[in-house]
Amino acid sequence: MRLTTALVCALALSRASAQSTTVPLGDLRVTALARTADSGRVLRTSVTLANPEKESVKLEIAADCPVVARVYETRGGRGTPVWDGSLSLCFDMSRNVQIAGRSSITLSRVDSVAHILGDSLSPGRYRIEALLRLSRGRRNIPAGTAVLRR
Repeated sequence: MRLTTALVCALALSRASAQSTTVPLGDLRVTALARTADSGRVLRTSVTLANPEKESVKLEIAADCPVVARVYETRGGRGTPVWDGSLSLCFDMSRNVQIAGRSSITLSRVDSVAHILGDSLSPGRYRIEALLRLSRGRRNIPAGTAVLRR
């Protein structure tokens, strides 16, 4: 019974982690995830910054748009995004966030699927990357795939 429960839990975790990726950023662990919400009308892109250490960590991020989505076709390599949220108007001001030891914060961005698809993109499955805007550069983090429909 314990082995069966462990296998079911492992399978559930592997399915969930297939949609998100965790990458290091200094002492932090950064996970991005993109999901449609509001009956598929919006794409919510979230970045979680987790601090596994005992001491707090200070990070300087963009104050206006700390997270933006980049949308890619699922086939092919990395390529150029077919829609790039970083081209939206965002001011280059920064703010400090402090992440307490053994805790995390989540930053999210919501974009209209109708705006993303516009007149030129077909409904379908797209690969999403979250762009984390830091005071000293940007970090692309794979955020999984999402089905975008009109």
